[in-house]
Amino acid sequence: MADHGAGPRSTANPEIDISDLCAFTSPENPRNLVVVLNACPFRPSSSTPFSDAVDYRIRMRSVRIASTGRNAAFAVGEKEVVFSFTFDVPRTLEAGRLVQSGVCHTPSGEIPVTVGDEAGVRLGETRVFAGCRLDSFFVDQLFSGGLRMNRRIPEPTNINSVAGQNVLSLVVETDSAALFGP
Repeated sequence: MADHGAGPRSTANPEIDISDLCAFTSPENPRNLVVVLNACPFRPSSSTPFSDAVDYRIRMRSVRIASTGRNAAFAVGEKEVVFSFTFDVPRTLEAGRLVQSGVCHTPSGEIPVTVGDEAGVRLGETRVFAGCRLDSFFVDQLFSGGLRMNRRIPEPTNINSVAGQNVLSLVVETDSAALFGP
């Protein structure tokens, strides 16, 4: 469900609201693919947990350009790769700090994660992270609201209406050739 907090289900359970899914080549290693799934926009702090009732699943298939020109098309591969994150019920430590553990199920095995562990966890060529991050989304709501209300393009204010807002992020970095071949 990706409705950015606008629907009744995500209002009642913000931790299930998937706000963004991004994929890009790793700036540290051009052979690696990085996939980021963001959930629970506008609300998280370092103590906001992931849901223990949700399987946060990222499904991927390879895509190639099948044709160009007037009949441009993509060809989607048959092989599907899945990364799945599940989490335990959060625990409160003696110091009052909330701790949550989980597992990232990968094609090459299970990787245990601790939410908020800045170093993340590595298993072979795969590295994962789960925790709170600054939302990279930019929206000028005065501009977009003016566009919707007046049906004309208003002057942009260049004010990021979501500046300083956090999201819960799930990050996977892995060798892209290992997923789909060269």
